[in-house]
Amino acid sequence: MKGLLFVSVLCFALHNAAAETPNSTATNQIFFPVLLSTNESVLMTNAEFRCTQGVRVFFRDGDVYHAFYAAEIDTNQLALLGITLAKLSEDQTKLDAERQQLAQEMALAQAQAAQQPAPQEQTESNNQTNQTSTATSPAKKPAQKLARMKHNK
Repeated sequence: MKGLLFVSVLCFALHNAAAETPNSTATNQIFFPVLLSTNESVLMTNAEFRCTQGVRVFFRDGDVYHAFYAAEIDTNQLALLGITLAKLSEDQTKLDAERQQLAQEMALAQAQAAQQPAPQEQTESNNQTNQTSTATSPAKKPAQKLARMKHNK
């Protein structure tokens, strides 16, 4: 029974499969009535291939998405998608390197931001400078009082 089921799934998938590049979103529908694991147990039914990311393969069943590690999926079904474990491992290595670089860039940006004075401190020092310079001018004293009253509210 399992052999007949696998052959029917294989024929159906071959009929619907087109050349897909790993790590990309499916542009045409690749559908598996039954998605099998490496020990031929059913992982999912009505599985529509969506994309890969690193070593994970994503399928959709209606509105629900499921992710599986490629090593969990039957190698014949992976082959129908044009996916190999070696290629996905290489993609995962690249993905990890990109994520590490991004984390380093973010840490550097945070460190630089922490070294800069806060904008509020700059505003207060500017206000003090403005107050001392306007305090010497007698014509600007009423305007200065008004500004202080608005600021204190």
